[in-house]
Amino acid sequence: MASLPPAQFVAPTLTTSDGGGLSGSITTTGMCRRRKALNWAVLKPDVTTIPAAADHPITAGLGDFDLVTEQYWVLADDYIDVLATTTQKVREWDPWHREVTSPAVWTRQWGKGSIFVCTPGHRVEILQDSNVRTIIERGLLWASR
Repeated sequence: MASLPPAQFVAPTLTTSDGGGLSGSITTTGMCRRRKALNWAVLKPDVTTIPAAADHPITAGLGDFDLVTEQYWVLADDYIDVLATTTQKVREWDPWHREVTSPAVWTRQWGKGSIFVCTPGHRVEILQDSNVRTIIERGLLWASR
């Protein structure tokens, strides 16, 4: 995985700290690790909205929904506010033996700024899903305020 030179990392960090917004997707955040494509070809993870996030401007009025997409294990910490998760079910050929639930949509405050991340959206078909499109549109607006 490529990394950003220090100058390219510092500018967005300072901008966000000073009150700017930052939005990321699975391909832009560099916060996720991809598994082998063979393991992910036919997944149908459930996207579950966290009950505490029911009134958040990004997820308000949205319920749980299904996607046929790739599942990601994401690097997460206690500074993120998880709005939705995905759960990877166990299939008989998988090397793991229990379900894995990972953050799929989250926000974070950084200084005076706001950060929004949405991991679903790998293919155009996923972006055309009305739930995903709504989350991304709202998330971009939320982070820009």
